[in-house]
Amino acid sequence: ASPIVYDWWSKRVQLTLETKSIATVVSETLPIQNLELAYEGKKIKALNRLLLDFRNTGRTPITKDDVITPVTLTFNKGEVLEAKVVNVQPTNIDFRIEHSDNKITLIFSLLNPDENAKIDLLVSGSARYLASARIKNISEINVFYGEETHSSKNFAISSITNFLMGIIFIYFVIDVLKDVIATRKNTPNLKNSS
Repeated sequence: ASPIVYDWWSKRVQLTLETKSIATVVSETLPIQNLELAYEGKKIKALNRLLLDFRNTGRTPITKDDVITPVTLTFNKGEVLEAKVVNVQPTNIDFRIEHSDNKITLIFSLLNPDENAKIDLLVSGSARYLASARIKNISEINVFYGEETHSSKNFAISSITNFLMGIIFIYFVIDVLKDVIATRKNTPNLKNSS
């Protein structure tokens, strides 16, 4: 059983998008009287700045050939005013952003395990977004708003995975104990004779 678990773990493909910070400049729920806010001549009611960390949290590289539909963030109640990559690790990653209206698209040619990009966004309206993509061997992108996760499917999958890993661990321990007991039974007792 343990080779199966190791094989699954070593080939795991996973992407994570974490909101590191949300700075609300102007809130729609608490407007400031006599203040009009405009961006490039267009009036806006709320303004948020987001810092996102997009990372390959799996154990397998993801190439542009694996990407059927690129990672897209959709702000249903917001509009993306600015989007830029502020940092990539390592620095030679080919990573860029395309944005229009309420969507940004993340484009990369290769993302090895633990490689990441930090993204700075300026959004009018709500800072909440939905992430979607179609990538080989990835059913869903893990999305975190700081400590809080926004995917009940991820919670259910991680709970089931933890449960199964616990059962496999118990099975492994029992199997090892059986071998130890069998070895002791087959080993003759040697006593000191005087």
